[in-house]
Amino acid sequence: MSATELNQSVLDQIREGNTLEAMKLLFGRASAQATGVVAINRALFGTHRPGQTEAIDQAVERHLALLESSSPEQRDTVLYNLGCFALFRDEVLDAHYYFTEAVHARSDHLAARHNLGYTFELMAETDNARREYEAVLAQDPGFVISRVNLAQLDIAEGDVERALETLRELRRGRPTNLGITLYLCRALLQRGTIADAKEVLTLLASTAKWQTYQDLRECRAYAKFLSGDADGAEADFREMLSDEATSLFAVAGLVKICAARKDWDAMQSFAEQYHALNPTEAARRLLAAYTDNPA
Repeated sequence: MSATELNQSVLDQIREGNTLEAMKLLFGRASAQATGVVAINRALFGTHRPGQTEAIDQAVERHLALLESSSPEQRDTVLYNLGCFALFRDEVLDAHYYFTEAVHARSDHLAARHNLGYTFELMAETDNARREYEAVLAQDPGFVISRVNLAQLDIAEGDVERALETLRELRRGRPTNLGITLYLCRALLQRGTIADAKEVLTLLASTAKWQTYQDLRECRAYAKFLSGDADGAEADFREMLSDEATSLFAVAGLVKICAARKDWDAMQSFAEQYHALNPTEAARRLLAAYTDNPA
């Protein structure tokens, strides 16, 4: 697959809201690292990937050089890529600038406009974020990822029912789309009833290949915990730790399970492990809350 073909395949997956498959395309191919194409994009994928930082730095240098010499036809793509790289580096203001310029260069660059909306979201400018997502959908109602992000805004604003309605509708039309399944599972778990947890387990049981994605494994483990299957959840969290010793989600899950069982010694051990992996004030507060255990 050429760089151009890879670029288009990634964009097609993103448009459909299937960010997990887009990520697999990118990080499963050495050419993605070499070319620095579209979307090594933290906005869409939510996490850094090991070994990508150096490749991103090199790609940024190439793209900045291209920006000086690019034709008008290439400029929007170069700007868009620079915006994606800035997001990967957590440089939100730079990303916002590049996506704004990409949209100015080509008003129908919908991926750039979507990511412009996402930078507004990161800056807590939710009205502006909605405006950009809705502008994308006005041009292309099938640009699924913008509908997904609108659902995430609904959740943040407390309208979980509306978000679930959107995500369920999207999944009905795309039952094999793992990205949509992930967003729906997360929305259900955020509401967090036993019925929601059981729905997540049912969704995953009917979904092929979900086991290959850590995010969906995390959803299943947490759903088991919420539905009362603490032993099953613990087994899943421990399996995650055996695969990835630095999994904050798995350690946090084990803290919660130990707290529910009133196993204070184990709980403190996992809380300290969490703080060691994530030495932030929030982690310190978590540690304090759990180590001040009641009798």
